[in-house]
Amino acid sequence: MPKKYVPRPEAAVTLVVPDDDAPQKAPETPEAPIGDAGALYRHARALLFTDTDRAERELLASAEAGCADAMLWLGQSYYSGMILQKDPAAAALWFKKAAEAGDERGDYWLGRCHLRGVGVKRSEYQARLRFERAAAKDFPPALFWAGWCAFFGRGQKADPPKGFAFFRKGAFLGYAPCVYALGYCFEGGRTVPKSFSTAVNLYRRAGKLGFPLAWEKLGDLYAREGARFDPERAKKYYLLAYRAGITRDKAKAAKVGETKDKR
Repeated sequence: MPKKYVPRPEAAVTLVVPDDDAPQKAPETPEAPIGDAGALYRHARALLFTDTDRAERELLASAEAGCADAMLWLGQSYYSGMILQKDPAAAALWFKKAAEAGDERGDYWLGRCHLRGVGVKRSEYQARLRFERAAAKDFPPALFWAGWCAFFGRGQKADPPKGFAFFRKGAFLGYAPCVYALGYCFEGGRTVPKSFSTAVNLYRRAGKLGFPLAWEKLGDLYAREGARFDPERAKKYYLLAYRAGITRDKAKAAKVGETKDKR
C-alpha cells in the first residue's frame, strides 16, 4: 500500500486573508537575506500584509533564483487575484516554471490552466498530460484529475479502468475526492461490480475526510423512492452537507421531511 502523501513544509502555499476588523500591527522584519532563495521567499511572505509591493519584488527574486514555492505562490496569486492583481498569463508562466523545475504541483496547476483556458490555450489533451505527470509523483489532486480525464475521455479516448486505477491510488493516500470517485464507481457498477453497501461506505469515508458532496450524495441515495428509501437517513445526510457548506441541502432536508410526513 502506498504511503500517505505528506506535503513538503511549504507545499500548501496557502493564501490567508486577515480579519479586517482586527488591529493589524506591522511585524518587525529583518532585511531580506542574500543568496538564499528559500529564505528570501519566507521573508517576502512575512511582508505580504505590510508592504505588498516589496513582498512581490522579493517573491519574484526568489522565484527567479529557483525557489519552486515562490513560483507556485506567485502562480496561485496571479491565478486567483488574491493579494496580487489577477494575471492569468503570469499565473500560467510561473506554474510552467515550477513544473520545469521538477515540482509536481506546477504540473498540476498548469493542467488546471489548460483545462479552463486560463492564461494558455484551452486543451484537454495538454491538461491530461500535465495531470498524469504530477500523478506519477503521487500528488493526490493530480491523481483525481488524471482519473477524471481517463474515466470520462477528456484529452484521450475514455478508459474507465485507467481512471479507476488513479482514483484507487488517490483513495489509498486518503484524498477525499478520490474516495468519493470510488463510491461513484461502485454505486453504478462502473468498471467494478455494483455494490450499494460499498458505495455508501466510501461516501461516508469521503464525508468524514471533509468532502461535503459525499454527504449530499448519501442524502440523494436515501431520498430516492424505492427499496432503499429512508427519509430519516436522507435528512440526516442533507443536514450534514448543509452544515459543511452546501446551502441548497437545507431545502432538500426540509423536502424529504415533508415526504415522510405525507406517508
